[in-house]
Amino acid sequence: MKKKILIIEDENNLAELLKINLEAGGYDVINAFDAEDGLMKVFNELPDIITLDVQLPGIDGWEACRRIKTNPRTKDIPVIFITVIPKEEGYEKAISLGADYYLTKPFVPTDLIEIIRKVVNRKKSNIK
Repeated sequence: MKKKILIIEDENNLAELLKINLEAGGYDVINAFDAEDGLMKVFNELPDIITLDVQLPGIDGWEACRRIKTNPRTKDIPVIFITVIPKEEGYEKAISLGADYYLTKPFVPTDLIEIIRKVVNRKKSNIK
């Protein structure tokens, strides 16, 4: 069964590029263009992985991650931040909120596929 990835990204071109690359990598992809819609999809769809931008209209990615990671139904879903905020400014906060990876823009889409594989494999290896 294909892994389901939820992309929460307000930049339409990037969201579409990610979707195309991830589907080519063998994943089912759901898009959300703001955190409110993204959170609704998190709780309704229960994706296997979430990619999350920080700078979103309305609720920001930090708060969205906090809500995901403090909910018992969704706390174990891996979250990968994809943001323009430099690592030295956002990494510690992302990790403190429970994120699994912090990727800065711009990046190579195939790198994201490799990161997702590593995150999925790490989660599998933690299940005994």
